[in-house]
Amino acid sequence: LIDNVALINATIATNRESDEQCRKKHQSSNVLQNLTIVKFMPEGSMDEKKFNAGPRQVRVKFTFITVGDIDTKSQRFIAEVLIQAKWTEPALRGIHEADDINNFPDVWDPKLRIRNLEEVKSGRDTIWHTVKLGDGDPVVIYKHHLKGAFFEKMELRDFPRDVQDITITLCSALSKSEIDFISDPDELSSVDPSTFQDKQEWQMFQHVEVVKDHLVDLDEEYEEEEDGNNVVKVPLISASCRVVRKGNFFFWNAILIMMCISVLSFTGFAINYQMLKFRLGVSLTLLLTSVAFKLSVNSHLPMISYLTLLDIYLIISMMFLVFMSILFAILSLFSDDHRLAVLLDRICFCTLIFFQILFHIGYASLFFYRTGRNIRKMQKLDAKYKMESEMRVRRPTRGPNDAPKSYAIDLDKNAEQDRDMSYIDGSEV
Repeated sequence: LIDNVALINATIATNRESDEQCRKKHQSSNVLQNLTIVKFMPEGSMDEKKFNAGPRQVRVKFTFITVGDIDTKSQRFIAEVLIQAKWTEPALRGIHEADDINNFPDVWDPKLRIRNLEEVKSGRDTIWHTVKLGDGDPVVIYKHHLKGAFFEKMELRDFPRDVQDITITLCSALSKSEIDFISDPDELSSVDPSTFQDKQEWQMFQHVEVVKDHLVDLDEEYEEEEDGNNVVKVPLISASCRVVRKGNFFFWNAILIMMCISVLSFTGFAINYQMLKFRLGVSLTLLLTSVAFKLSVNSHLPMISYLTLLDIYLIISMMFLVFMSILFAILSLFSDDHRLAVLLDRICFCTLIFFQILFHIGYASLFFYRTGRNIRKMQKLDAKYKMESEMRVRRPTRGPNDAPKSYAIDLDKNAEQDRDMSYIDGSEV
């Protein structure tokens, strides 16, 4: 037994020495490999970012090809989009012809994904890469074409004349220290309002606004640590086109009907104040009708914790009917004094009519002020976007003879089709 234990200890010591030698040899190999890369790099062309780690800039452009059904209750919309991202790739330096594509190194992967995508529609989900070779650093162009259903948190305070964002949010699995999103300065994100498929209920604006942001997330690798070092800033970039709801449907089918119910409540004053049960029968019947009507309107909206403009109108109208029922009960208490009861009845009738007129004037002013303010803001963004697009069109460009020659080469190794090389004029790119 003693001899066997001694043999086991000797074997463990030998294995440790062997592992240590392999580790030192591997480190030495890595150092030599890095030195070899530096040695063969052309003088003055060393990429400092390769050694000084920093975020790589990715220029993003969004194109809304079509925008389909916008579902307010489920807070989602259907759209077909094309997302383009570009970044420089120093690893592709030295490649000048399409024949060299078989020897290109692995390019940097930004690990992009669409954050608010819920499902892909009709199987349309295609990703491909191309690279532009020219006088400067090679540029990798990532394109993602898909049709899908996207989640959108609806802001319904101004319902039924609300302005909604139709947003596509692109994020990366890399941290903010590794990747930096910016809107493409050479190409504007765009949307074509003529392809909008839900024109009966919505009207689309012409601009697209691109906003860069970040999301604070937890790194699962450090989730168990308590020193707070597990916080990771995930970069985001969002493109939003805007639509405004056409409120005619809800005006004719909600506001107008509730207005008629409120007006009908005044018919209770035509009944003698002493016949309380008939007066209460009219007002309570109209109150129950308004409650059922309110529930039917809520079926078009998600469960939200705040009041919309339509909710404000419906609730105040219901409270008016409740007050009318209480008033009828109070007036019946003055039945002993006929003249006083008739006088109070007429005063209440005139006062409530005045209140209804004043309420509708105030509500209409509030409604058109709040909704009109947002619509005017969107119209200003439309004008700014149109001016910016015209300035880019007028930007002087070099002619075909002066532009550097460049190629577009497919970088997808696993693509079914063969890689094809097409000549591209640098000014057009």
